[in-house]
Amino acid sequence: YLSTATTIRASQWKDSLTLYTDLLDKTPDHYYGYQSVGLALYDLKRYEEAIEYFDESLEIMENFNSYHGRALCKRYLGDYQGALEDYNSTMRMYPNFSECLYNRANLKLLMEDTTGSINDLTLAIKFNDTYARLYNKRADVYYQSDQKDLACKDWQKTVDLGMLSAKEKLESYCK
Repeated sequence: YLSTATTIRASQWKDSLTLYTDLLDKTPDHYYGYQSVGLALYDLKRYEEAIEYFDESLEIMENFNSYHGRALCKRYLGDYQGALEDYNSTMRMYPNFSECLYNRANLKLLMEDTTGSINDLTLAIKFNDTYARLYNKRADVYYQSDQKDLACKDWQKTVDLGMLSAKEKLESYCK
C-alpha cells in the first residue's frame, strides 16, 4: 500500500498517526487507510475518534481488522454489548482468529459470562495451542470459578510453554 517514494519519505513522519493520515490522503477511497488511522488512534487511546475511522473503513469494505479494532475501542469505552457484536462480526469473517477470541473472552468476563469466556479460550487454544497466554488466562478463569484442577493443569502447560511468570501461581495454588 505504501509506494517507494512514500517509504523513502518515512523519516518525515514522527509517528504512525502522521504516516497513516498521509496514506489516507493519498488513497481516500481505500478501506486500509481508514483502518490504519483507526488503529493509530486506538494506540493513542483516542477511542471515539478511532471508532469513526473504523466506521469509515467498514463502509468502504467489510473487514475483520476494522471490526476487531472497533470492538477494542467500544470495550474501553464501556459499550460491552457493542463490543461483543463487533467481536462476533470479526469471528464470522475470520473464525480462527485466536487474538479476537482472547479479547472476546476477556470481555465476557467483564460481562460475568465465565462459561462463555472459557469456551472462547478453549477455542482459541484449538487454533493456537502453543500460545502460553491463552492457557494462562484460561487457568485464571478456571481458578476464579473454583475449578482448581483444571487451573493447575493449564498453569503447568503455561510454564511448559515458557511463560515462567505462571510458575508462582502453580507453586502457590497447586501444591
